[in-house]
Amino acid sequence: MADKFTIIRSLHQASSAHVSATHTFVTGYDRTGVIKGPPDNPDMCVVINRMRTGHDTSLPSYVGLPGQSRGGSAYLGSAFGPLKIKDDPSKPKFKVENLSLGGESSRSRFDRRSRLLTEFDRLKRNIDASGQMDASTSSSGRRSTS
Repeated sequence: MADKFTIIRSLHQASSAHVSATHTFVTGYDRTGVIKGPPDNPDMCVVINRMRTGHDTSLPSYVGLPGQSRGGSAYLGSAFGPLKIKDDPSKPKFKVENLSLGGESSRSRFDRRSRLLTEFDRLKRNIDASGQMDASTSSSGRRSTS
């Protein structure tokens, strides 16, 4: 099977700047000049994440490492973006942001909200499976409100 692989050892893009080259490499789109702010186009990991179906959404699909900031979710939205690691893992006080409950949230409140969400999901599945909503919104099932 290895005889089917092709290794590409060279790349070309319109700019000689590394930042622009990185942007082109991760998004597939040339963006010349000084790059400031978020990208105009999503990077390939975001596109793959958006197109995947049936994956566990309770965990991030991929991780963005420090210093690798030329990609992003762009118009696809942050829901498909990476878990961003901004701190240096070799530092003694290394931490990953957004992994703790914020502000006044408590573990018990989080658990209650999680159970409520599970119940809403179960209710929606049961209603969808029974067809009750289809019957109530069909033309023959509508009532006159006048």
